[in-house]
Amino acid sequence: MIRRIAIVVSLFLPAVFGQASDTGVTAAWDVRTQIRTQVAHIKDLEALLRKAEPNMWAENGAPDAYVSQLRSAKTSMEQLVVAADTLARDPEKLQPALETYFQMEHVEFLLGSLREAIRKYQSPELADRLTQLLGQSTVDRNRLRQQIRDVAQNMSRSSRLSMRRPSDAGRL
Repeated sequence: MIRRIAIVVSLFLPAVFGQASDTGVTAAWDVRTQIRTQVAHIKDLEALLRKAEPNMWAENGAPDAYVSQLRSAKTSMEQLVVAADTLARDPEKLQPALETYFQMEHVEFLLGSLREAIRKYQSPELADRLTQLLGQSTVDRNRLRQQIRDVAQNMSRSSRLSMRRPSDAGRL
C-alpha cells in the first residue's frame, strides 16, 4: 500500500510543480546559463542601489535603520554572487543550491523594505524600477527552487537505489 502511494505521489507531484517526472536534474550547462542570468540581475540591482541617496532619506525624515539595511543589502548581494558562483561550479549539489536560494530570499526581503524607503524618501520612479528588477529576481528564485527540487528528487532516487538489496532488484 505504501509503495502504491509513493508511486502515485511520484507521478503526480512533479506535475503539480510543473516538472515532467522523467526530466531529472536540469543540465549543468542550463543551470550555469540561469546563474549567469541571475548574476546579471544582481548586478542590475547593485547599479540601481548605487542611485540610492541615504543622505536624502535622512533629510526627509527616514529612520537610520534604512541606511544600515542598504549596507546590509549590498553585502548580501555580494554574498549572493559568491553563492551563485559556487553553485555554477557544481550545479548538481544540493548545499550550494540551498545557500544561493536562501541568499536570494534574504536579498529580496531587504530590497522590499528598501523599496519603500526609496519610494517614500527619495523617488517613486526609482522604487518602481526596483520593483521591476525584483520581479526578475522572483523568476530566478523560482527556477532555482525547481533546481533544488530536481536535485533533491535525484538524490532521493539515488539513495533508494543504493539502499536496495540485490534480492530486491527484480521486484520493481
